[in-house]
Amino acid sequence: MEPKIVLLVENEPLLGELMTEALTDKGFAVVASTNAGGALRHLLSGADCDILFTDIDLGEGMDGATLAQLAHAMRPTLLIVYTSGRHSTQDFATVPGAAFLPKPYSLSDVDRALTQKLGETAKLSETAPVTPPSHRGQGTAPASGCGNRR
Repeated sequence: MEPKIVLLVENEPLLGELMTEALTDKGFAVVASTNAGGALRHLLSGADCDILFTDIDLGEGMDGATLAQLAHAMRPTLLIVYTSGRHSTQDFATVPGAAFLPKPYSLSDVDRALTQKLGETAKLSETAPVTPPSHRGQGTAPASGCGNRR
C-alpha cells in the first residue's frame, strides 16, 4: 500500500520542518509548502495528493481558508484539515467535511485528525458504488481527484 500524501502548508519554517518529519515518521509522504501559491502549483500540476493540511495564517498573500476553497473546487474529494492559533472556524468559510485543529497542537492530535479524515473516506468508499474504468466517460479523471499513482 502506497503512503497517503499530505500537502502541508505552513509558513513557519521550524513548525513546517517538525511536521514534515513527524508525518513522515507516521508513514505519510509529505509535500511541504510555505505559502498558498506553492500549494496551488502542486495541485495544478496534477501531482498526487490525499490531504491538504493548511494553516490559516500564511503571511503575505493568500490565506489557508482561500487556498482550501480553491483546492476543494479543483479536487472535491481532497481531504482538508485547517489549523490556526489565531482563528476558529467561525472566522472563515470552511469546506464541507473539513476538520479544524487549533494551535498549539500535539503530534498525536495531528495523527488523530488525519486518521479520522482518512477513516471517514474509507467508510464512504466502502458504501459508494464503483464504476468500472471502462464505463467512465471519455476524459474523466479517477475518482480520487488526486491523479494517478505512479
